[in-house]
This record gives sequence, C-alpha cells and structure tokens, in this order.
Amino acid sequence: MTSENLNLIEMEEAIELLKTSRPTFYRWLKTGKIKGTKVGKKWKFQKDDVERFMKGETPKINIPVDIKPLLTELETQLKEMNITDIAPEEFDELETCVLYIMAITRAKNASDVHISVQKEEFGGETIGLLRMRIYSQLKIISKFNSKLVKPIIDVWKKWAQLDINVSNIPQDGRILMEFPHNAGSIAGKSFTLANHIVPTLLGESLTSRVLNVESFIALSSLSDLGFTKEEEIQIKKNLNKESGLVLASGPAGSGKTTTLYQCLREINHPDKKIVTIENPVEIIFPWATQIPVNPKVGLTFDRAILSALRSDAEVIMVSDTPNPETIKLVIDAATSGHLMLGTFHAKNTFEMLRRIMDAGKDNLYQVIDSINLLISQRLAKKLCPHCKKETKLNKDNIKKLEELTNGLKDLSRYEGETIYKAVGCDKCVNGYKGRVVFYEILEPNENIKKSIIHNLSTEELMDVAFTTGTTPLVEAGLIKVLKGLTTIEEVVNSLEK
Repeated sequence: MTSENLNLIEMEEAIELLKTSRPTFYRWLKTGKIKGTKVGKKWKFQKDDVERFMKGETPKINIPVDIKPLLTELETQLKEMNITDIAPEEFDELETCVLYIMAITRAKNASDVHISVQKEEFGGETIGLLRMRIYSQLKIISKFNSKLVKPIIDVWKKWAQLDINVSNIPQDGRILMEFPHNAGSIAGKSFTLANHIVPTLLGESLTSRVLNVESFIALSSLSDLGFTKEEEIQIKKNLNKESGLVLASGPAGSGKTTTLYQCLREINHPDKKIVTIENPVEIIFPWATQIPVNPKVGLTFDRAILSALRSDAEVIMVSDTPNPETIKLVIDAATSGHLMLGTFHAKNTFEMLRRIMDAGKDNLYQVIDSINLLISQRLAKKLCPHCKKETKLNKDNIKKLEELTNGLKDLSRYEGETIYKAVGCDKCVNGYKGRVVFYEILEPNENIKKSIIHNLSTEELMDVAFTTGTTPLVEAGLIKVLKGLTTIEEVVNSLEK
C-alpha cells in the first residue's frame, strides 16, 4: 500500500473538515474545485487536497513519473523556434509542460492537437503520444511515458473548467490562450482551443481544435482566402440568391469552415435572419443565431436544422453533413426557399453533385435547380520566397497531373513553363512557409443540368463541365504552382489524400 493510499479519507470526514453541507461538497466536487477518487462505489479524498482547498489552493495533480525528459524535449523544440522563458514563475513542471505544448501548437500553426495513450505495435508497451495536424497532415511531435497522459489531460481539463474527477464520459470545453510579449514569434498572439476529451480503452484521449479568431478577423474579403476576383464575383452572386445550396468540401484541416465563415460574413446583416448549426461553434458572429450541436442531450444536426426552419431563418449554415438523412434535410430546406451553406464529405465537386442527386432523386428537377455553387478545396504548403529554386514543368509532371483528372483534361500546353522547387533556409521549414489554398468551383450551367437529367456518368459530367469553363481542382493547383506559390509535389500530395 502506497503512502498516498494511507492518506485517503472518506467523504464524511472531508465534509466535516471543511465544515460544509453534502450538497455544497458535491458541487465543489463536480466543478473540480476539490479532487476525489472513486474506490468501488465510494468517493475517497487525499487529505492533502482537502487541506489545500481549505487554504484556497487548487487540487494538486500528481505526477507519477519523471516529467523532466518530456519537458526538456518540448523546451528544445521551442528554443529552435526562438521561443524561451514563457512560463510564469508560479507554474509547476506539469503546468509548464502543458503551456509548452500550447506554445508549440501556436508556433507551428497547427490546426489540431491530439494527446493519447497508444501502442506502437501489437502486444507492445503503451506510450504517450503528442501529435499535431499541420498543413492538413497529422505529425508526431513527441513520444513519452504513457503515465504522463492523465496528469497532462487533467491540467487541460482544469484550464478548460471541466470536471477533473470525471473520466468515464466525454467532456467539452474551451481555453483562451494569450502568450506574453517575450514569447518570440508568438508574442502577444491569442487563440482559442476547443477541447474534446473522451474515454478510451487505454485511458482518456484529448483532441483540441485551434480556433484562430485573430486570423479570421484579419480577413477582409474572399480574395484573402486565395479566390480570384472572378471567383469572388461568382461566389457573391450565388450568396445573394434567396435560396439554394452553397457547399464546400475538402479533407480535414483544409479550411472548409473558414471558407464558409467568410461566405457568411459577406451576407451577414441585422436585416437577415441567419442561423448556424455547428460542432463546435468556432467563431461568435454578430447578428447570427448560433446553435452548438450536443448529441448527448438529443440536439443533433438533424434536430437543429428542423428547429432553425421553424425559427423563420433565411440563411442556415450547417458545419457538417454527417449522414444521408442530414444531407436530405439540407436539400429539402434549399428547395423550400432557404439559402443553405454547409460542408460536405466528397473528394471533388462532381462527387458532391452525384451524392446530392442520389439524396434528392425523388425530386430531381427541383434539386438540380437548387444547386447554386459547389466548392472543393485543398491546402498545400506555401513555398518560401527566400530560397525557392527555378525549374521547368516537364512531361512527367504533366502526365501525373493529367492522371489525377482521369485523363479528361489536357495540360500539355503548360509544358516548359517556369515553376519552382523547395530548397530550405533559415527562414523556413524544408523550403516551405505558410499555406496556400486552391479551389474547384462548379456552378451548374444548362449543359451540366441536361447531363444530370440524362443520367450521364461522373466522368461524362466532368468532361461536360471542363469543356464549358469549369477549372478542375488539378489545374487550379497547377496555376498556384505556375505563380510560384507551391510545388507540383505539394499539389499531388494534397490531391491524393
């Protein structure tokens, strides 16, 4: 028996020590003000934690193994990015470790953080794993002792004002972070973390989504997202229609939500009833009614859409369409006089189109007329302007790109054009710095609508669209390459996901 177990006291003794009532004690326990442990069906408490609470101190989170190796590794990564001395003096090693993880997240422009216990191989030992999604790719940042995962997540819970005593149900909460002015490249920068903690077979797992409100506010137009002037005019025209579908697709971390938010921003005004249905709500919009989805209490996407339709909404944005039933509800709303914005799970606009047709086959003509605009997008790493090296677009490059269009688009006219390749210098990471987005935009014209009615295949639809003015996603990426913004390799990688 450990010394910690010897120091455990019953709930009644803790209540007596604190001179409080049972309901008040339960409230403190639920809000994490005092930390307890379930032993069988009974709550037990560290006497030290109770005494700390009596002094107005927060519960101590125990560190079962040496945290210094992980702390040193994270500190080294920060030093390589010229970020030092960011932890307040009152922080202990565990809190400093969590702060370092958040600082690395911000410095690397990660969109998501994942912390969990994993096994590297069948039958192997467990490890703690810290991963971050950077430029749409999930990358390992650190492998560490798995016994540190729980205390790290407990600190995360505390900062997100979640219940650190509960580990058997999912929890969601937010943390607003702002770094001090001596924090190098992240000095004075703030961001919000939307945190989801879920129990798994090996212990709790944390997923933290970065909500970079600061960057979004800095945007002034659709062109700031990489749309051309012509594309911006095309999008605005369709956003100003009274009803119909405007949908965006792309892999995780490709910026779909940012695109939708900017679309919403273009039409956001107090004389228009706008409802958003999101999981989670990432940015609080002026004038909009925003509904956070919460399946635990029965507030699903489907139920929220039906509620929005009964709320006299003119514009409804749905952050996800997770199943065929939700897709059908979105389509029905668009065909009944509402402007519907949403994200979609499809690899390009033509797959989106086919799935919409499948969901709306009972009312095909009306559904076809309701499709305003479909956007498919990809995120690629942006070339560093300081070290990129000139080269030429060759036949092999073109062949690879044409294969990605199923041979439906002839790109041979671009052969011999000047492009650039990544090199690497002290101002970038492996030749890249930042991100660039490229888009495929499909606005169904009469030729495409007739092709749908005649039940042409997806490839035949693509052929009709490409010959009547639609720029395929592959060519949109190539145009970014020709402008010196990214590389052929990056375009191919992003399209093959």
